[in-house]
Amino acid sequence: MTVDRTEGTDRPCRRWIWLLFAAALLVRLVYVLQGYPVPPQDTPDYDEIALNLLGGKGFVASGHWFGTELRAWRSPFYPFFLAAVYGLAGYGHLVVKGVQAVVGAVTVVLVFLLARRVRPGAAAVAGILAVVYGPLVTATNEVMTETWFAFWLVLAAWLLTDGAASKVAGRGRLLAGGAAIGLAALTRPVGLLLWPAFAAVTGWRWRREGVRRALWVGLITAAVLLPWSVRNYQVFGTWVPLATHGGFILARSNADRPAWREEHGWGVEESFFRQIPSEVERDRYWRRQGLDWIQ
Repeated sequence: MTVDRTEGTDRPCRRWIWLLFAAALLVRLVYVLQGYPVPPQDTPDYDEIALNLLGGKGFVASGHWFGTELRAWRSPFYPFFLAAVYGLAGYGHLVVKGVQAVVGAVTVVLVFLLARRVRPGAAAVAGILAVVYGPLVTATNEVMTETWFAFWLVLAAWLLTDGAASKVAGRGRLLAGGAAIGLAALTRPVGLLLWPAFAAVTGWRWRREGVRRALWVGLITAAVLLPWSVRNYQVFGTWVPLATHGGFILARSNADRPAWREEHGWGVEESFFRQIPSEVERDRYWRRQGLDWIQ
């Protein structure tokens, strides 16, 4: 793999950056302004937590869970993002979608720069495809984590390309890449998988030096996650690194009839909440259920 270290420094590249950003932003804003209906999905949870944060009630959701307070059901980044937007602009989704259009446009630029680093001849095509790629465009119109999650993942990949492919890697990029992985995980916990993937590639390619790079990245990733993990420990009195949602997803996605095949498969009966009142114990129960089915 060859790495081009000149991205962003020559005039043609700068023109491509601005053209792709403008085109991506225009496409996303036009799509948002069409007013296409979007199923609520997870939006009510994110909205409730954001409004509770602004109202001084803390990071908690309960309105859609039979009045049961859930204090780590969602990862923190997106509710805090919504709270910041609502605090500045008032409650409403249009401004949220406008900000996401900008974030999505920056993601397109990062796709172009990433492709320029690993396959320069394909960079323009990759950028153009990212401008019009359906899921990246439509996610802008959803009050969900997808737009931010894609941004953090592509940013991390771009920052860490040197660490995986080049004999010499700047420590600043490694540290910034670790921070991006941490923010991806705070958006959706599955983003944490990017660190072992990076560690495996760079360790295999550069041996001891690769292990050192992976440790630096992992150290910063852990530092980004630590404040939220400490907060969860204070709330629950036990170790909850990110969220209590993982067991639910594991169990509902790994079953004889996965919940995503059911019309209303993600619902949970109120009796189950009464049977297991502890948020942490429910997460552990679902996790065991999912793992048992996999085994």
